[in-house]
Amino acid sequence: MRHADKIIDLITRLAHWGTGISFAVLIEAVLIQVTARLTGLSAVWTEELTRYALLFTIAFGAGLAFRSGDLVNVDVVCEALPGRAPWVLRLSSAVATAGLALYLLPHAWRYVSIGKMQTSPALGVRMDFIHVTVWLMLVFLLIFAALRVLGMLTGTEDGKPFKPDEESGALEVAALFSVFVAGLVLGIPAASTLGLASLCYLLLAGIPPVVMPQKMYAGMDVFVLLSIPGFILAGNLMNRGGITHRIIRFANALVGWIKGGLGLTNIAASMLFGGITGTAVADAASIGGVLIPGMKKAGYPAEFSAAVTAASSTVGPIIPPSVPMIIVGALSGISVGQMFLAGAVVQHQRATDGNTRTVQRVNVDRLLLAFRPVAGIHPPRLKVATGRA
Repeated sequence: MRHADKIIDLITRLAHWGTGISFAVLIEAVLIQVTARLTGLSAVWTEELTRYALLFTIAFGAGLAFRSGDLVNVDVVCEALPGRAPWVLRLSSAVATAGLALYLLPHAWRYVSIGKMQTSPALGVRMDFIHVTVWLMLVFLLIFAALRVLGMLTGTEDGKPFKPDEESGALEVAALFSVFVAGLVLGIPAASTLGLASLCYLLLAGIPPVVMPQKMYAGMDVFVLLSIPGFILAGNLMNRGGITHRIIRFANALVGWIKGGLGLTNIAASMLFGGITGTAVADAASIGGVLIPGMKKAGYPAEFSAAVTAASSTVGPIIPPSVPMIIVGALSGISVGQMFLAGAVVQHQRATDGNTRTVQRVNVDRLLLAFRPVAGIHPPRLKVATGRA
């Protein structure tokens, strides 16, 4: 048993070190690229290096994310069931993830072998050394999913995460959505659910499963996604440095003097913090962790405090930098810079007669109206014209 624990610890350390080294190489390559642009030097190879470093970061980190529970999954129904049903569903989730990784491993290796005769244009690296990231990701997912299954069967753990086409037939489409919905309901991680649903579709449609590793590689090899780890790192560093409390104090100084201003402080702080992290989840976790207890202590209902925090955190993905905007821009081909500009600049719409109030003014009055029971604010009634009479 001691030898097994040592092996597990060694694999976990290897995944941690692989993720850390890959991410460090990514950051260094980005710094070199920025420095080269400022000095007028040519460093074309840094773009390739950052992409490949991101691929290895994902490959080593996928298994760790599964082990720690950071893979997104919907477990509301799963954990609410009585008796041993949650344990059985967690076991089924681990088995499904391990089965998916095990089935795709030989197909991923076939995809790796395709790159033997290819080299990257700038660095001249054989592409099989890069394509192997998909295979590595599946290996680590298989290992950690299998460890969870063994741990649950032997009683050493309970399966809970460790927290530190138009021509397709109706059968294929029905299987795709059925497996996807069933996976979410059973608490299987969203990534594994998408993989299982896609695999069922490919098998029923007669499409070679080697397509999946190719699509996985194409999904990871997106240069724009390099900015996401940077935003997350910056947000965590500033949050650990105490900037959350400073933002809240600044927001409170701006609007806290208004009656019921603690709710308005929540919204103002979310707007400021959204410009740092770019995600609604990080916004709600950081701001909510401080302001919800304070609002409850000040006499606000717990439901109202949570609702204000949840609603105000949605501003995070709108104000640049925005992680969802980066993902949408990468998938759809839209300029990320233009999307950031659209989030920063308020577009006003006026009617031709000049009597219509702006959309921004209407939204502000609606916001004030929402806080009227608490803040005692009575915004003026607006008559919004729809055109000429």
